[in-house]
Order: sequence, then C-alpha cells, then structure tokens
Amino acid sequence: MGMRVMRSLAALFLILAALASFAETGPTAVEIDRVFIGLDAAEKSLLSDGQPVIRTSAHPRASALVGNSATAAALRDRFGKLNPNYYGEFLYVRRFDPVLLDGLEKYLSDPRHFVGLPYRSKRNNAVYDLFDRMDVSESSSSGGATTVTVVQHMEPFAAYRASYRIARRGNELEFSFVNEGPLVYSYQNFKAAGPGDMAWSVYAFEKDGWLWFYGAGGVKAFDLFGAFRGRLEDSFMGRIGAFFGAAMKAIGG
Repeated sequence: MGMRVMRSLAALFLILAALASFAETGPTAVEIDRVFIGLDAAEKSLLSDGQPVIRTSAHPRASALVGNSATAAALRDRFGKLNPNYYGEFLYVRRFDPVLLDGLEKYLSDPRHFVGLPYRSKRNNAVYDLFDRMDVSESSSSGGATTVTVVQHMEPFAAYRASYRIARRGNELEFSFVNEGPLVYSYQNFKAAGPGDMAWSVYAFEKDGWLWFYGAGGVKAFDLFGAFRGRLEDSFMGRIGAFFGAAMKAIGG
C-alpha cells in the first residue's frame, strides 16, 4: 500500500472519528427518567441532543429532580419552605468527565465571575447585566463547604448582602445562593422581597456515565397581588436563565 493511500486512509479515519463524536447522542429517555421526572417528549429530546431545558413550575413539589437521594430531598425541602411564587428549573446533561466538574467548581467558587453576565428581558426586548457589582466581604470554610458573603448590586434594586455556599464530594457538587438583605427597588424605596426570600441552587453529579446538571431558583416576591407578575416573572426567569446558562458553559455547554 502506497504512502499516499495510507495518508488518505488515515485522514478518512480522522474524519469518521470526528463525525462519530458529533453524532454521539445524549442519554436515552429511560436514563433521563431515572434522574428527571415529569418531562415531556420534547424536553427529553432537547436533553438527548445536548441542549438545556428551562422550566417554570407551579411549585417546588413539581420539581423535576427525582427525590430518591438525600440531596434531592433537601433541595425540595429548601424550596418548599421558601414557598416561592416564582420558581424555575434548568436541566442539562453531558457525557461525564471529572475535568468538567472541576471547571464548574472553579467557576462557582468565585461570585465575582457573575458580574457582567448578560440576561435578556423579553418584555423590554433589552439586555441587562445580571450583576454590575460584587464585593466579597467574608469567606470561610467548614465541613468541606466554603461560604462566601458578598455585597452585590443588580438593577433596579439597591445593593444588598448575600451569601454563596459550595461543597464538592467526589463526583458531586452542590452550590447555593440566598439573599441576606432585602431586595428594595432603589428608585421607589419599595421592598420586593425580604431577607431569605430569593434562593438558587445547583446540583451537579455523575450517574450512568453522564454529568447531570440541575439548577433551581425561587423567589417569594411581593407583586402587588399579581399586578406585576408579568414583569417580575420575565425578570426572574431571565436572571436564572443567564446564571445557570453561564454555569453550563463552565462545563463546556
């Protein structure tokens, strides 16, 4: 076999290998049902195609995360106690690689990474920064978890105190956020949410050879008995979509 033919075959094998990697499908519907429940066929298809799924749920009791693990139960309990009137979930799956989880841990460990993240308001057809200021005031570690306390600012609210917590155990990562100060509209001095009324969580873990990413966010906001619901829901879902989307990119999404 001539050298030219061998080179051509080698090039062909490389092309076929590349095509095979692009053609690799995600988890099957059966695999998805072991981790996420209540999804329709279209949502499962998105996950299998390597696309995220963003859902609005009526209540944390309708959480998509299967409740057969202590972490899933704790997340459901956390948001159940919050009793948010705005609640959303972000789901994503990738072929597992510990390097991806390392990247996610590095990204989420420093809240200053969240400054300047763009989120789109469909209602206003405009793009805003998720946060435009993030001042770290304290960082402490205990029991394998690190907590970072910050003063952060996002329009149209006044700056407020918040805390982030992250813990990594092997091929499992947990992350959470809660506001420790009230969310007050800076231009009206109107309190939209009290301390502890806004929470986000990320749970990323390996199962069946896949890296499963689950994000949940909820806020118990005063919306003038529903009069401002459209405005607040657009803002909140835009914000959690931006935040979880950026975290997804940290694992190569």
